[in-house]
Amino acid sequence: MVIIVSGVDRTGKSTLIKGLQDHFYFRNPNGVVPVHLSYYTSFKTPKAYSKEIYSQHYKDGFEIIKNNNIQDRIRIFSRFHFDEYVYGSMYRNYNTEYIFNMEKIYKSFLNKVKYILLTDSAENVIARDDGDSHTIDLDLKRKEINLFKEAYDKSIITNKLMIDISNKTPEEVLYEATRFIK
Repeated sequence: MVIIVSGVDRTGKSTLIKGLQDHFYFRNPNGVVPVHLSYYTSFKTPKAYSKEIYSQHYKDGFEIIKNNNIQDRIRIFSRFHFDEYVYGSMYRNYNTEYIFNMEKIYKSFLNKVKYILLTDSAENVIARDDGDSHTIDLDLKRKEINLFKEAYDKSIITNKLMIDISNKTPEEVLYEATRFIK
């Protein structure tokens, strides 16, 4: 199984992933494998090079999904291709529709994916900012959130869940996610 967790900065992705790792580890100690692909580039990178690097990153990720044949193995991705749709178009200034073409190429393997999108209001996200977010501008943060929701709607991944974390504890978010994943 492959679990992908996405959302704007400060929506609790790392907290949820840690909770999922703990949850599944106790049920299958040898089967939880967090996936961290290392193709990240600076925002100052020329956009053609940046798009090439990021598109390879997502292609490699889809290949991992395609080849995830070990029945008991759980792979958890953070910041997968919905993130490219948002941040590539907003901050690297190139067309990111290619991610949906990749979904079509790998369509027959997407049944292995459980996709979780974490959302919250722009105001709440900005209030939790730690200085590492792309922006704390309210209008830009709203645009990021709307683009994540747009990507969610456009995606052909069928096993997906959007969790609004507003007024939820991390434990409640984890409970909702684990119920969906089962």
